[in-house]
Amino acid sequence: MTPWLVLAASPPGRLDGIGDQAWHLARALGQSGAAAELVVRTTEPIESIHGVAGLASPAVHTVRSWQALGDRPWVDRARTAAGAIVNFFPPAFVRRDLPALLQWLNRLGEAGRPRILTLHELWSPAEGRVGRAVLGAVQRRALSLLCARADHIVVTTGDAKRVLQGAGLATSQDVRVIPVGSNIDPVAATTASAVPTLVMFGQPAAMHTPTLAALGRSVAASPRPVELCWLGRSVEEMQSLWSQTLQLPVDRVTFAGGLASADVSRHLRSARLGLAPYIDGVSTRRSSLAALVAHRLPIVGLDGACTDPWLRESGAFLLSSPAEPAVFVANIDRLLDDAARRGALSAAVGRLFESHLAWDRIASAYLAAAAATARSPQP
Repeated sequence: MTPWLVLAASPPGRLDGIGDQAWHLARALGQSGAAAELVVRTTEPIESIHGVAGLASPAVHTVRSWQALGDRPWVDRARTAAGAIVNFFPPAFVRRDLPALLQWLNRLGEAGRPRILTLHELWSPAEGRVGRAVLGAVQRRALSLLCARADHIVVTTGDAKRVLQGAGLATSQDVRVIPVGSNIDPVAATTASAVPTLVMFGQPAAMHTPTLAALGRSVAASPRPVELCWLGRSVEEMQSLWSQTLQLPVDRVTFAGGLASADVSRHLRSARLGLAPYIDGVSTRRSSLAALVAHRLPIVGLDGACTDPWLRESGAFLLSSPAEPAVFVANIDRLLDDAARRGALSAAVGRLFESHLAWDRIASAYLAAAAATARSPQP
């Protein structure tokens, strides 16, 4: 069976997010009956990727640069592959080797192979700085070149679709919203601690700091025994924001960074509540939220700019406005005292996962997109 080629600019197994997403998508496509292989631009040897990630399938190919796609074997693959899915993240694609990738995508188009461009982010915000504005303009240019070579574009939220189309970067392509999935496969259930644990998953830059400050003060002052576990990539970055920037007490708080997937799952399994104080709200662009959902945790979160209406209406979250940190904290207290409500939320989270965020659903959405955009070879 001719495989799909799923391209990423970072390897899996590093809690990087996008490299892990690409691998999980390739695996899910394979499990759905559509063969898929992962192509990673990296300077690491393939043995290192497999050794760290513990991945046996799908097959992983590495190239040191997209320039390698001009070599004969990859030119031939462009003519015979079932199609290609490119996972775009702005900083990773504004590189000197981008033209080689564009040329390779041209070859796929000439062979009539479907080309899907998945946009995990669009471009870096200007934030009022000239340098950032210039960088954003360069990234938009790179994105426009990739969009011009895509038969189909996937974004992860409705907000991203509106921004992309408003910028005039997707005028002829069918743009579809397909969620990201969880990079953390659930392990066997563990025995929950007698002390209720709140678990938060994600990098400091993803968190709404006023809500985080209110949470930290509440945990420290709570009359009930309660603990907070913050999972992320870097313990140092989490501790810096918590202790130095926000000057919050570390009593009752555990920072766990750079863990293997199974260890992250064990922390999620032992928690009573999942917390999602993301700066742009709960959304289907965050694999960390998908991990909370995959573990069927009742979730207290924020309703922000990237929160799509169907998430609000799912019954899977207890949401509040970022403008009201005290309400976020009150919602946590309400759920800790209400086992029946936690159970109802957990059931709704399970339904949300099965209907939208399970990897087989995501793979099916990609295959449906490919079928809708299949083209005949160009003369």
